[in-house]
Amino acid sequence: MQDTVRAYTRFLVAAFAAQGTPVDIIQIGNEITYGFLVPVGAIYGGPTGLNWPDFTSLVNAGVVGAKQGAGTRGIQIMIHIHPGDSASWTRWWFDNFVQYDVPFDIIGVSYYPFMAGGLSSLLYNVSSNSARYTKPVLVAEVSYPWTLADGDSKPNIIAPTPVLPDGALYPPTLRARRRSTRR
Repeated sequence: MQDTVRAYTRFLVAAFAAQGTPVDIIQIGNEITYGFLVPVGAIYGGPTGLNWPDFTSLVNAGVVGAKQGAGTRGIQIMIHIHPGDSASWTRWWFDNFVQYDVPFDIIGVSYYPFMAGGLSSLLYNVSSNSARYTKPVLVAEVSYPWTLADGDSKPNIIAPTPVLPDGALYPPTLRARRRSTRR
């Protein structure tokens, strides 16, 4: 599996460069908080309850492949997990991750306020963990509603404004959506 991950990632990065769109930053996997290529690279569920060695060996294979594919041009590696509002979870996760010497340049997090804490939690996570690991933190995924109205026959995952931690300060409005799309 490691050879496959390395070869595929090398091919992909080299193919982008060959077509004139070289990759500057690559994230190995997406929201890999619980693992990568599960079940082989699942973090949870190993003989000791945690399986960091198998997980990090697969991630490292992706890193090696990306660097090979980029050649002398170079490429930045982002490791992306989901809990953008939780500094303690991010710290616990990366404290474990860095023990396996997988090289990376950027910490990526996701932030969905209707499933997480407020902006102050995100800010604390970004600033404290950027300083702890001396790496920039990139908010790789974010979502905020522009309406709470039901637009289809499916149940909404976001209910009244109190579900949004900063909903009183940043209400979901069409006006805010129009303003943000003009930038």
